[in-house]
Amino acid sequence: MINGYKTKNLTGKVAHYKQGQVLSVKQIVKHNLTTRFVLNNSQYITANKHYSKATQQTFKVLGWDYSWKNDYSRGSALRYRVAGGYISANLKLVK
Repeated sequence: MINGYKTKNLTGKVAHYKQGQVLSVKQIVKHNLTTRFVLNNSQYITANKHYSKATQQTFKVLGWDYSWKNDYSRGSALRYRVAGGYISANLKLVK
């Protein structure tokens, strides 16, 4: 389940979409360090959706990167680049 919002900082909830509902994305935008999808109806949704093991999602990996690749003073998490964003490869975050 996911919510639709008026603004890219995800405020002003205007809709609730159920799992399995097909949404048409017209644009991908950035907000700080996160990615948002803009739907055809101009609502914003998060691109950082968590998937459970039960959903059995399959993703095509387009590449990989680290969360803080240019800052060696911070610990970085490996992330796989997929269509529409990134999926964490950090074992502490993946169940």
